[in-house]
Amino acid sequence: MLAAYLAVVGAAQAVFGGHGDLAASLVAAGLIAVLAAPLRARLQCSADRLVYGDRGDPYTALADLGRRIAGSRGDLLQEVVRTVAGALRAPYAAVILAGDTAPTASAGLPSSPEVVVPLSLRGTKVGSLIIAQRAPRGRYGERDLALLQHLARHIGVAVHAATLTRDLQRSRESLVAAREEERRRIRRDLHDGLGPALAGIAFGLDAARNTLAADPQATARALAELKTEVQALITDVRRLVYDLRPPVLDQLGLVPALQEYAARLGERGALDIVVTAPALPPLPAAVEVAAYRIATEALTNAARHSGARPTSVSFAVDHTQLRLEVLDNGVGVPAQGDGRGAGVGLAAMAERAAELGGTCSVGARGGGTSVIATLPLRVAQ
Repeated sequence: MLAAYLAVVGAAQAVFGGHGDLAASLVAAGLIAVLAAPLRARLQCSADRLVYGDRGDPYTALADLGRRIAGSRGDLLQEVVRTVAGALRAPYAAVILAGDTAPTASAGLPSSPEVVVPLSLRGTKVGSLIIAQRAPRGRYGERDLALLQHLARHIGVAVHAATLTRDLQRSRESLVAAREEERRRIRRDLHDGLGPALAGIAFGLDAARNTLAADPQATARALAELKTEVQALITDVRRLVYDLRPPVLDQLGLVPALQEYAARLGERGALDIVVTAPALPPLPAAVEVAAYRIATEALTNAARHSGARPTSVSFAVDHTQLRLEVLDNGVGVPAQGDGRGAGVGLAAMAERAAELGGTCSVGARGGGTSVIATLPLRVAQ
């Protein structure tokens, strides 16, 4: 810069002559100011970014955050915390999802003190952004905190997406665990129940054959006992088959099967049930089973806990989903911890619907209880 100044002064003196020292100096200063201003601005900007990061330019920080989010092919939240740490030159940044205690994504090493920024979307808290101070006494100023607030509004969207992904994964894990537990139960019933019983019947038949000629009456008694055991096994087999898929669905169909179940409950004096439905299209087998199980569980709960009499089961269907609604006029859904035992099977109903990609909600309505389930008609195989 000094060399440029001297060069301009020399040129100006040559133009104005020996008596133009003052004019030459003024011209040189003006030219240097005009030429050096853009260079100085660039140098200052680079120095600020090196020392302070992007917090002095919120637009740059937001643009960088948007670019990383849009272009991320890996861990979205990891890109977010890296961007925040880089924008503020923070030694540590982390995101904790709502309901968790450990960070889902972090950059740098934790240090104190920290700034906690709540993350929300449409008024609902979805997580927290943790930022460590650059130094124990180097607290963030108003410009830093303003940038964090700007970033938090955009980070909330990414955190909400990550929360949905987490909840979906947990739901899948729960469904897989429930399915494996059901398979384990069926295997135990077959291995520990039917297997030994059939082996015992085989031994009994051998014994009856050996005594047939010598003691026909003993053989007759043995065969009668074996018949009783076979009948008990038939009952067990029917129970296993019913657990897999109620045979009444294949024999009658969904709506008539529920009408038969409702009639049986009515004969016991438990409920007065009306089942209504439009003409239903052919339903996927999984949807039929889920709708039947949810409806029968809801009716059973109503009979046991609600004290209701009039109860209705209704169906509605469109080209995308089947809607099931069970209403009663009982005491409603009890508060948690009131000791009445309500809620039996509610988790199972929700899991049956979720497994197919549907929903099941239970709540109070009109002084009673409402169970509403929606099941998609197109079930992934």
